[in-house]
Amino acid sequence: MRKLLQNKLFNTVFVVVIVLIGFYLVYLRDDVLVLQEEPQLQSPLVIMKPFDIKNFTLPVNGKAITLVNNGAITASLTSPTTTTRYFGNVATGDLNADDYTDIALLVTQKVEGFPTVKYYTVVVLIIDGGYIPLNAMYIGDDIAPQSTIITDGKLEVNYLIKKTIATSTAQVKAIRRYEVSVDKKLVESISQPQ
Repeated sequence: MRKLLQNKLFNTVFVVVIVLIGFYLVYLRDDVLVLQEEPQLQSPLVIMKPFDIKNFTLPVNGKAITLVNNGAITASLTSPTTTTRYFGNVATGDLNADDYTDIALLVTQKVEGFPTVKYYTVVVLIIDGGYIPLNAMYIGDDIAPQSTIITDGKLEVNYLIKKTIATSTAQVKAIRRYEVSVDKKLVESISQPQ
């Protein structure tokens, strides 16, 4: 009887240790594959450290996502796993007339179980000693990005979209233009398929 109680105690302790290790690996590790609930943003983020294009925090759909080594995987108990990755198409220039060179780039998001890849424009305002990542702006699903340009305080993203007409598919050039508002938000100014 005593040996049976010892075995039950050992098994219980073993299961608790395994559960704690699993919790640590899933929720507390600090690398690219961290699965965690994304915090809701209440106001623009101000990050007081130098901007690193491979490791930075950005707001997407009102949630802060921290990219580590170009990517982040996030999940919660109520939503599927979402992978956010740095895509590229970097452009530099002053977007808010403060004499600092700001950065625009593209990121992608893929939700587990869905075939489409969503593309977003991200602007990072460089400030003295840090940066402010502005709200990411959705561009489209499964597009073919072409170029990202900053000129005269305006951002332009050029890309191709697929258009199906009758039985043929063609790629059509599209442009999205953005500017930074007074309250430090990225807003679309003009959008025109050509």
